[in-house]
Amino acid sequence: MKKIIWTALCIAALGTAFALPASAIEINPSFFKGNTSEVLEIPDNENGLEITQLATAYGSCEFPEVKKIKLPKTVKCFRGDFEQDFFDAFPNLEEIEADSEYFVSVDGVLFSADMTEMIKYPPNKAGESYTIPESVKCLNEPVFKNSRYLKHIKLPDSLEGRLVATFEGAKQLEELVIPEGVTELNDVIYECESLKSITIPSTVNLMRCGEVYMKFMFDSCPSLENIYVNDGNEIYKSIDGILYDNHDKCIVPMAKPLTATPTGSKIIVNGEEVKCEAYNVMGNNYFKLRDVAMLLSGTEVQFDVTWDDETKTVSILIDTPYTPVGGECELGDMTVKTAYGSNAYIEAAFPFNIAGNNYFRIRDLGRLFDFAVDWDEANNTVVIDTTKRAQ
Repeated sequence: MKKIIWTALCIAALGTAFALPASAIEINPSFFKGNTSEVLEIPDNENGLEITQLATAYGSCEFPEVKKIKLPKTVKCFRGDFEQDFFDAFPNLEEIEADSEYFVSVDGVLFSADMTEMIKYPPNKAGESYTIPESVKCLNEPVFKNSRYLKHIKLPDSLEGRLVATFEGAKQLEELVIPEGVTELNDVIYECESLKSITIPSTVNLMRCGEVYMKFMFDSCPSLENIYVNDGNEIYKSIDGILYDNHDKCIVPMAKPLTATPTGSKIIVNGEEVKCEAYNVMGNNYFKLRDVAMLLSGTEVQFDVTWDDETKTVSILIDTPYTPVGGECELGDMTVKTAYGSNAYIEAAFPFNIAGNNYFRIRDLGRLFDFAVDWDEANNTVVIDTTKRAQ
Protein backbone atom coordinates (compact mmCIF):
# COMPACT_ATOMS: atom_id res chain seq x y z
CA MET A 1 0.00 0.00 0.00
CA LYS A 2 1.32 3.44 -0.89
CA LYS A 3 0.82 5.66 2.09
CA ILE A 4 0.29 9.40 1.56
CA ILE A 5 0.51 11.86 4.42
CA TRP A 6 0.53 15.59 3.85
CA THR A 7 2.42 17.60 6.44
CA ALA A 8 2.37 21.37 6.62
CA LEU A 9 3.07 22.51 10.16
CA CYS A 10 4.10 25.75 11.81
CA ILE A 11 4.13 26.49 15.51
CA ALA A 12 0.54 26.65 16.70
CA ALA A 13 0.99 30.17 18.05
CA LEU A 14 1.92 31.36 14.57
CA GLY A 15 -1.12 29.83 12.89
CA THR A 16 -1.37 27.16 10.22
CA ALA A 17 0.28 29.32 7.54
CA PHE A 18 3.27 31.63 7.67
CA ALA A 19 3.72 34.36 5.05
CA LEU A 20 7.35 35.20 4.39
CA PRO A 21 8.19 38.90 4.30
CA ALA A 22 10.23 40.19 1.38
CA SER A 23 13.37 40.16 3.51
CA ALA A 24 13.05 36.46 4.47
CA ILE A 25 13.57 33.12 2.70
CA GLU A 26 13.14 29.41 3.32
CA ILE A 27 15.77 26.75 2.76
CA ASN A 28 15.51 23.01 2.26
CA PRO A 29 18.14 20.29 2.79
CA SER A 30 19.57 20.66 -0.72
CA PHE A 31 20.93 24.01 0.49
CA PHE A 32 23.57 22.05 2.44
CA LYS A 33 24.80 20.00 -0.53
CA GLY A 34 28.38 18.94 -0.02
CA ASN A 35 28.21 19.00 3.77
CA THR A 36 30.36 16.30 5.41
CA SER A 37 30.44 17.70 8.95
CA GLU A 38 28.91 15.91 11.95
CA VAL A 39 27.69 19.28 13.24
CA LEU A 40 25.49 21.32 10.92
CA GLU A 41 25.20 24.96 11.95
CA ILE A 42 22.42 26.56 9.93
CA PRO A 43 23.14 30.22 9.08
CA ASP A 44 20.68 32.96 9.95
CA ASN A 45 20.81 34.56 6.50
CA GLU A 46 21.61 33.94 2.85
CA ASN A 47 22.65 36.82 0.61
CA GLY A 48 21.39 39.28 3.18
CA LEU A 49 17.95 37.66 3.60
CA GLU A 50 16.95 36.14 6.92
CA ILE A 51 16.33 32.38 6.91
CA THR A 52 12.97 32.07 8.66
CA GLN A 53 11.66 28.72 7.40
CA LEU A 54 13.21 25.29 7.09
CA ALA A 55 11.38 23.29 4.46
CA THR A 56 11.61 20.04 2.59
CA ALA A 57 10.64 18.85 -0.84
CA TYR A 58 10.04 15.43 -2.38
CA GLY A 59 13.40 13.85 -3.20
CA SER A 60 15.44 16.02 -0.86
CA CYS A 61 19.08 15.16 -0.17
CA GLU A 62 20.23 12.97 2.73
CA PHE A 63 23.09 13.82 5.07
CA PRO A 64 23.97 10.69 7.08
CA GLU A 65 27.09 12.35 8.53
CA VAL A 66 25.14 14.94 10.49
CA LYS A 67 24.69 14.09 14.19
CA LYS A 68 23.90 17.56 15.53
CA ILE A 69 21.99 20.53 14.11
CA LYS A 70 22.29 24.08 15.44
CA LEU A 71 19.26 26.21 14.60
CA PRO A 72 19.60 29.97 14.14
CA LYS A 73 17.47 32.41 16.13
CA THR A 74 15.78 33.57 12.92
CA VAL A 75 13.98 30.30 12.13
CA LYS A 76 10.28 30.58 12.94
CA CYS A 77 8.72 27.60 11.20
CA PHE A 78 9.20 24.13 9.69
CA ARG A 79 7.29 23.09 6.61
CA GLY A 80 6.99 19.53 5.35
CA ASP A 81 5.91 18.27 1.97
CA PHE A 82 4.66 14.89 0.63
CA GLU A 83 5.52 12.25 3.24
CA GLN A 84 8.66 14.01 4.42
CA ASP A 85 9.69 16.61 6.93
CA PHE A 86 12.87 18.63 7.16
CA PHE A 87 14.55 16.24 9.59
CA ASP A 88 14.12 13.21 7.31
CA ALA A 89 17.27 14.38 5.55
CA PHE A 90 19.30 13.65 8.72
CA PRO A 91 18.72 9.94 9.57
CA ASN A 92 21.55 9.77 12.13
CA LEU A 93 20.67 12.93 14.02
CA GLU A 94 21.38 12.69 17.76
CA GLU A 95 20.89 16.24 18.98
CA ILE A 96 19.18 19.51 18.07
CA GLU A 97 20.38 22.79 19.54
CA ALA A 98 18.05 25.80 19.70
CA ASP A 99 17.47 28.82 21.92
CA SER A 100 15.26 31.57 20.55
CA GLU A 101 11.86 33.21 20.96
CA TYR A 102 10.46 30.44 18.72
CA PHE A 103 12.26 27.22 19.72
CA VAL A 104 14.12 25.67 22.62
CA SER A 105 15.94 22.39 23.03
CA VAL A 106 15.94 20.26 26.17
CA ASP A 107 18.48 17.44 26.30
CA GLY A 108 18.81 17.67 22.53
CA VAL A 109 15.03 17.42 21.89
CA LEU A 110 13.30 20.28 20.08
CA PHE A 111 10.24 22.09 21.50
CA SER A 112 8.36 25.30 20.90
CA ALA A 113 9.69 28.10 23.09
CA ASP A 114 6.73 27.85 25.49
CA MET A 115 7.16 24.05 25.74
CA THR A 116 3.57 23.37 24.66
CA GLU A 117 4.52 21.64 21.40
CA MET A 118 7.14 18.93 20.94
CA ILE A 119 8.70 19.35 17.50
CA LYS A 120 11.33 16.64 17.03
CA TYR A 121 12.99 13.80 18.90
CA PRO A 122 16.28 13.08 17.05
CA PRO A 123 15.96 9.63 15.43
CA ASN A 124 19.41 8.42 16.50
CA LYS A 125 19.28 9.77 20.05
CA ALA A 126 20.45 7.11 22.54
CA GLY A 127 18.15 5.79 25.24
CA GLU A 128 15.35 3.23 25.47
CA SER A 129 12.87 5.39 27.43
CA TYR A 130 11.59 8.94 27.18
CA THR A 131 9.03 10.93 29.18
CA ILE A 132 7.43 13.87 27.41
CA PRO A 133 7.10 16.95 29.67
CA GLU A 134 3.62 17.56 31.10
CA SER A 135 3.56 21.06 29.57
CA VAL A 136 3.29 19.58 26.07
CA LYS A 137 -0.24 19.77 24.60
CA CYS A 138 0.45 18.75 21.00
CA LEU A 139 3.02 16.79 19.01
CA ASN A 140 4.41 17.75 15.63
CA GLU A 141 3.26 15.07 13.17
CA PRO A 142 6.46 13.03 12.66
CA VAL A 143 8.00 13.85 16.05
CA PHE A 144 9.24 10.30 16.79
CA LYS A 145 9.49 9.17 13.17
CA ASN A 146 12.17 6.50 12.60
CA SER A 147 13.31 6.60 16.23
CA ARG A 148 16.01 3.95 16.41
CA TYR A 149 16.28 3.03 20.10
CA LEU A 150 13.12 4.04 21.99
CA LYS A 151 11.19 1.13 23.48
CA HIS A 152 9.03 3.08 25.94
CA ILE A 153 7.51 6.56 25.57
CA LYS A 154 5.43 8.14 28.35
CA LEU A 155 2.90 10.56 26.89
CA PRO A 156 1.67 13.46 29.06
CA ASP A 157 -1.90 13.71 30.35
CA SER A 158 -1.94 17.25 28.93
CA LEU A 159 -1.92 15.93 25.35
CA GLU A 160 -5.01 16.72 23.29
CA GLY A 161 -6.36 16.81 19.74
CA ARG A 162 -5.08 14.51 17.00
CA LEU A 163 -1.90 12.51 16.47
CA VAL A 164 -0.65 12.02 12.90
CA ALA A 165 2.30 9.77 11.93
CA THR A 166 3.65 10.41 15.43
CA PHE A 167 5.55 7.14 15.90
CA GLU A 168 5.88 6.08 12.26
CA GLY A 169 8.84 3.77 11.77
CA ALA A 170 9.76 3.67 15.50
CA LYS A 171 10.86 0.09 15.10
CA GLN A 172 11.86 -0.64 18.72
CA LEU A 173 8.73 0.77 20.38
CA GLU A 174 7.12 -2.04 22.42
CA GLU A 175 4.03 -0.54 24.04
CA LEU A 176 2.01 2.63 23.77
CA VAL A 177 -0.66 4.19 25.99
CA ILE A 178 -2.49 7.13 24.38
CA PRO A 179 -3.81 9.50 27.08
CA GLU A 180 -7.38 10.73 27.45
CA GLY A 181 -7.98 13.93 25.48
CA VAL A 182 -6.58 12.68 22.16
CA THR A 183 -9.42 12.54 19.61
CA GLU A 184 -7.89 11.22 16.37
CA LEU A 185 -5.21 8.68 15.44
CA ASN A 186 -3.97 8.83 11.86
CA ASP A 187 -1.10 6.53 10.86
CA VAL A 188 0.21 6.89 14.41
CA ILE A 189 1.92 3.48 14.65
CA TYR A 190 2.62 2.78 10.98
CA GLU A 191 5.49 0.25 10.67
CA CYS A 192 6.19 0.00 14.40
CA GLU A 193 7.66 -3.47 13.99
CA SER A 194 8.19 -4.32 17.70
CA LEU A 195 4.95 -2.86 19.07
CA LYS A 196 3.08 -5.45 21.15
CA SER A 197 0.22 -3.43 22.64
CA ILE A 198 -1.55 -0.11 22.24
CA THR A 199 -4.16 1.45 24.53
CA ILE A 200 -6.69 3.82 22.95
CA PRO A 201 -8.48 6.43 25.11
CA SER A 202 -12.24 6.86 25.41
CA THR A 203 -11.93 10.26 23.69
CA VAL A 204 -10.74 8.92 20.31
CA ASN A 205 -13.53 9.19 17.72
CA LEU A 206 -11.60 8.57 14.50
CA MET A 207 -8.82 6.20 13.49
CA ARG A 208 -7.46 5.89 9.96
CA CYS A 209 -4.38 5.23 7.85
CA GLY A 210 -3.88 8.25 5.63
CA GLU A 211 -7.25 8.48 3.91
CA VAL A 212 -8.04 4.75 4.04
CA TYR A 213 -9.37 2.22 6.56
CA MET A 214 -7.55 2.09 9.90
CA LYS A 215 -6.84 -1.65 9.55
CA PHE A 216 -3.77 -0.97 7.41
CA MET A 217 -2.16 1.02 10.22
CA PHE A 218 -2.51 -1.87 12.67
CA ASP A 219 -1.55 -4.49 10.06
CA SER A 220 1.78 -2.72 9.52
CA CYS A 221 2.75 -3.81 13.06
CA PRO A 222 3.64 -7.53 12.77
CA SER A 223 4.33 -7.99 16.52
CA LEU A 224 1.06 -6.43 17.72
CA GLU A 225 -0.76 -8.77 20.13
CA ASN A 226 -3.36 -6.56 21.83
CA ILE A 227 -5.40 -3.47 21.05
CA TYR A 228 -7.08 -2.06 24.16
CA VAL A 229 -9.77 0.64 24.34
CA ASN A 230 -10.60 2.48 27.55
CA ASP A 231 -14.16 2.21 28.85
CA GLY A 232 -16.55 4.93 27.72
CA ASN A 233 -15.52 5.14 24.06
CA GLU A 234 -18.74 5.46 22.01
CA ILE A 235 -17.24 4.26 18.71
CA TYR A 236 -14.60 1.65 19.54
CA LYS A 237 -14.29 -1.17 22.03
CA SER A 238 -11.94 -4.07 22.65
CA ILE A 239 -12.74 -7.63 23.60
CA ASP A 240 -9.81 -9.84 24.58
CA GLY A 241 -7.41 -7.45 22.85
CA ILE A 242 -9.38 -7.38 19.57
CA LEU A 243 -10.64 -4.02 18.28
CA TYR A 244 -14.29 -3.50 17.27
CA ASP A 245 -16.05 -0.41 15.92
CA ASN A 246 -19.74 0.49 16.31
CA HIS A 247 -20.53 -1.44 13.10
CA ASP A 248 -19.06 -4.59 14.64
CA LYS A 249 -16.15 -4.59 12.21
CA CYS A 250 -13.18 -6.09 14.00
CA ILE A 251 -9.42 -5.79 13.68
CA VAL A 252 -7.37 -8.69 14.99
CA PRO A 253 -3.78 -7.75 15.92
CA MET A 254 -1.30 -9.44 13.60
CA ALA A 255 0.42 -11.47 16.35
CA LYS A 256 -2.77 -12.37 18.22
CA PRO A 257 -3.15 -16.18 18.27
CA LEU A 258 -6.69 -17.39 17.59
CA THR A 259 -8.12 -20.89 17.56
CA ALA A 260 -8.88 -22.32 14.12
CA THR A 261 -11.22 -25.28 14.47
CA PRO A 262 -11.84 -27.58 11.49
CA THR A 263 -15.38 -26.91 10.39
CA GLY A 264 -17.74 -29.82 10.97
CA SER A 265 -20.27 -28.31 8.61
CA LYS A 266 -21.32 -29.82 5.30
CA ILE A 267 -20.50 -27.69 2.27
CA ILE A 268 -22.97 -27.57 -0.62
CA VAL A 269 -22.06 -25.88 -3.93
CA ASN A 270 -24.93 -25.55 -6.41
CA GLY A 271 -26.79 -28.43 -4.81
CA GLU A 272 -23.86 -30.87 -4.56
CA GLU A 273 -21.88 -31.72 -1.43
CA VAL A 274 -18.16 -31.05 -1.76
CA LYS A 275 -15.11 -31.67 0.43
CA CYS A 276 -12.37 -29.17 1.20
CA GLU A 277 -10.35 -27.97 4.17
CA ALA A 278 -12.11 -25.18 6.03
CA TYR A 279 -11.76 -23.72 9.52
CA ASN A 280 -14.01 -21.84 11.88
CA VAL A 281 -12.37 -18.76 13.36
CA MET A 282 -14.34 -16.41 15.65
CA GLY A 283 -17.62 -17.97 14.52
CA ASN A 284 -17.02 -17.69 10.77
CA ASN A 285 -15.96 -20.25 8.16
CA TYR A 286 -12.71 -19.63 6.31
CA PHE A 287 -11.62 -21.31 3.04
CA LYS A 288 -8.44 -21.36 0.95
CA LEU A 289 -8.71 -19.04 -2.05
CA ARG A 290 -7.51 -21.74 -4.47
CA ASP A 291 -10.00 -24.24 -3.08
CA VAL A 292 -12.86 -21.82 -3.73
CA ALA A 293 -11.54 -21.11 -7.23
CA MET A 294 -11.42 -24.85 -7.91
CA LEU A 295 -14.98 -25.38 -6.64
CA LEU A 296 -16.37 -22.50 -8.71
CA SER A 297 -14.48 -23.22 -11.94
CA GLY A 298 -16.93 -23.57 -14.81
CA THR A 299 -19.67 -21.58 -13.07
CA GLU A 300 -20.96 -18.06 -13.75
CA VAL A 301 -18.51 -16.63 -11.19
CA GLN A 302 -15.35 -18.58 -12.00
CA PHE A 303 -11.93 -17.00 -11.52
CA ASP A 304 -8.28 -17.99 -11.81
CA VAL A 305 -5.50 -17.37 -9.28
CA THR A 306 -1.87 -16.77 -10.26
CA TRP A 307 1.24 -16.13 -8.18
CA ASP A 308 4.18 -13.95 -9.21
CA ASP A 309 7.15 -15.19 -7.19
CA GLU A 310 9.35 -12.26 -8.23
CA THR A 311 6.97 -9.56 -6.99
CA LYS A 312 5.33 -11.81 -4.34
CA THR A 313 1.84 -10.86 -5.51
CA VAL A 314 -1.38 -12.76 -6.18
CA SER A 315 -3.40 -11.92 -9.28
CA ILE A 316 -7.05 -12.84 -9.78
CA LEU A 317 -8.47 -13.25 -13.27
CA ILE A 318 -12.23 -12.83 -13.31
CA ASP A 319 -14.42 -15.01 -15.59
CA THR A 320 -11.50 -17.34 -16.27
CA PRO A 321 -11.41 -21.12 -15.67
CA TYR A 322 -9.20 -22.06 -12.74
CA THR A 323 -5.81 -23.62 -13.50
CA PRO A 324 -4.99 -26.24 -10.83
CA VAL A 325 -1.50 -26.31 -9.32
CA GLY A 326 -2.02 -29.39 -7.13
CA GLY A 327 -3.29 -29.85 -3.60
CA GLU A 328 -6.65 -28.15 -4.13
CA CYS A 329 -9.53 -29.34 -1.91
CA GLU A 330 -7.37 -31.77 0.07
CA LEU A 331 -8.62 -32.27 3.62
CA GLY A 332 -5.26 -32.41 5.41
CA ASP A 333 -5.15 -33.64 9.01
CA MET A 334 -8.14 -31.45 10.03
CA THR A 335 -6.76 -30.83 13.52
CA VAL A 336 -7.19 -27.66 15.59
CA LYS A 337 -4.63 -25.03 14.55
CA THR A 338 -3.66 -21.46 15.34
CA ALA A 339 -4.77 -18.57 13.13
CA TYR A 340 -2.95 -15.24 12.79
CA GLY A 341 -3.75 -12.11 10.84
CA SER A 342 -2.45 -11.83 7.28
CA ASN A 343 -1.58 -8.95 4.96
CA ALA A 344 -2.70 -10.90 1.89
CA TYR A 345 -6.03 -9.10 1.66
CA ILE A 346 -8.15 -8.69 -1.49
CA GLU A 347 -9.97 -5.38 -1.41
CA ALA A 348 -11.96 -5.60 1.87
CA ALA A 349 -11.59 -9.38 2.25
CA PHE A 350 -9.10 -9.97 5.08
CA PRO A 351 -7.76 -13.50 5.59
CA PHE A 352 -6.14 -15.42 8.42
CA ASN A 353 -2.89 -17.30 8.04
CA ILE A 354 -3.39 -20.90 9.17
CA ALA A 355 -0.44 -23.31 8.95
CA GLY A 356 1.22 -21.17 6.28
CA ASN A 357 -1.85 -20.76 4.06
CA ASN A 358 -4.26 -17.84 3.71
CA TYR A 359 -7.90 -18.59 4.48
CA PHE A 360 -10.67 -16.13 3.55
CA ARG A 361 -14.10 -15.81 5.10
CA ILE A 362 -16.49 -17.41 2.64
CA ARG A 363 -19.04 -14.59 2.93
CA ASP A 364 -16.34 -12.05 2.03
CA LEU A 365 -15.46 -14.07 -1.08
CA GLY A 366 -19.14 -14.31 -1.93
CA ARG A 367 -19.46 -10.55 -1.78
CA LEU A 368 -16.23 -10.07 -3.72
CA PHE A 369 -17.08 -12.46 -6.58
CA ASP A 370 -20.86 -11.97 -6.33
CA PHE A 371 -22.22 -15.37 -5.37
CA ALA A 372 -24.71 -16.23 -2.62
CA VAL A 373 -23.62 -17.79 0.69
CA ASP A 374 -26.24 -19.03 3.14
CA TRP A 375 -26.12 -20.89 6.43
CA ASP A 376 -28.53 -23.75 7.05
CA GLU A 377 -28.40 -24.00 10.83
CA ALA A 378 -30.82 -26.91 11.06
CA ASN A 379 -28.58 -29.06 8.89
CA ASN A 380 -25.24 -27.50 9.91
CA THR A 381 -24.54 -26.69 6.26
CA VAL A 382 -22.79 -23.93 4.33
CA VAL A 383 -24.74 -23.38 1.11
CA ILE A 384 -23.03 -21.73 -1.88
CA ASP A 385 -25.17 -20.87 -4.90
CA THR A 386 -23.41 -19.27 -7.90
CA THR A 387 -26.72 -18.70 -9.71
CA LYS A 388 -27.73 -16.16 -7.07
CA ARG A 389 -26.09 -12.88 -6.35
CA ALA A 390 -24.48 -11.95 -3.03
CA GLN A 391 -26.70 -10.24 -0.47
